[in-house]
Amino acid sequence: MKNIILPTLIPDNQKYVLKYENTPIANIIFKTINVEGDGKIVKKIGLFYERLTKKFADWANGNFKTYAERSYEADTNPRKKYRYRPLSLCYDMSADIIKNTYLSVEINITLFKEGKTVGRRKINHLWDLSKGILRK
Repeated sequence: MKNIILPTLIPDNQKYVLKYENTPIANIIFKTINVEGDGKIVKKIGLFYERLTKKFADWANGNFKTYAERSYEADTNPRKKYRYRPLSLCYDMSADIIKNTYLSVEINITLFKEGKTVGRRKINHLWDLSKGILRK
């Protein structure tokens, strides 16, 4: 049987505020898991999620920022500068090691507007740690 190197899972939380003319228009919350450790397979998986999170961050600071700005501009309330409720975009990643053989990763991306969920996307991955293969 092949020797399996288990990754170290390190939580990391960050929050960013997007502003339009000094008014907060969106909060972006990243709850990620850094996959670290020795071994080629663990490094491959860690790099995969590092790149995935970076792609999401680039999208959030590009297309999503444009969406948030347009949403703010479309608000007809003359006091919006003082009363505008920012959008909230959450990128929530969790991971578990199953039977010292598999790494299960779940990513939930949720958009909230005025405290209500307006969009949600869920991504599930299952990695075989002995082969470095993404099973699903």
